[in-house]
Amino acid sequence: MPNRAERGRGRPHYSRPVGRRYISTRRFVPSPRSPKARDRGHPQLDGIISETGVIRPPACATFSGMFHLIGVNHNVQRYAPGAKLDAHQVVLEQCLNAAIKECRPTLIAVEESEDTLKEKRKGDYVVYESIPRNVARRHTIKSMLCEPSNDWKDQHGYMDELTLHRELFTSGLLRDIPSNQEKAAVTAVNMTLFFSLREEYWLNQFKNYFQSNVIFILGENHIDSFSSRLQDAGVQVSIFCRGIGVNATQGGELKAASNFKDKYPMPFSRMLKHFIPVL
Repeated sequence: MPNRAERGRGRPHYSRPVGRRYISTRRFVPSPRSPKARDRGHPQLDGIISETGVIRPPACATFSGMFHLIGVNHNVQRYAPGAKLDAHQVVLEQCLNAAIKECRPTLIAVEESEDTLKEKRKGDYVVYESIPRNVARRHTIKSMLCEPSNDWKDQHGYMDELTLHRELFTSGLLRDIPSNQEKAAVTAVNMTLFFSLREEYWLNQFKNYFQSNVIFILGENHIDSFSSRLQDAGVQVSIFCRGIGVNATQGGELKAASNFKDKYPMPFSRMLKHFIPVL
């Protein structure tokens, strides 16, 4: 049986004595740090593990000042008032409860704002419930919605992917690429220009918690980039679980965007130059 330090080896980007958790919607893939790893100490997760392929290595070590990340499809983290949680939302809630038990956080944060919890329907607004915030309240743990408000985004030139696509199309910047690459182009521009804008905002929100244990629920596509950003700030990071509610199509967005930048460097460069003055 390898000791804790030996289990921490491998995967250089996360080379620390903390196991990694994954969620695979396709198959069970054992963690390289914990062969044949399954849930230990949380029997209530057994059914979820068998159905979704959640991989949960041995309980995480608790350090002073560590961020434990949970990657999700954003639709999983909120629900309409009175609605029953779907299967993926149940997975998120169970993972949060397990993370609280193992990591004893000071703060539970989520990539969300009061604006993103509102949806206009038939001339009125529906205000969604935040699963992470509700779980935090049940455990009497401080919670934070760390996504910038719509006003802040407007003031800083932020564009969502729908607006980005419209701008690229009307500017004629999509003419030089195949139509089946448009989604990848928009994602590549968004990740290159606007992910960093928002992630720097999150980092600033967390500056008083760098010496605390924090659970942060964020979009799956931000997991790797924000992990690096935290580590650059001197914060220890573990990925508690990831991919909750993410289907195969969504899971391929990062790869498609990366491939687009490599295959179409000139069109991509023109797109960036078009938006840089906005920032």
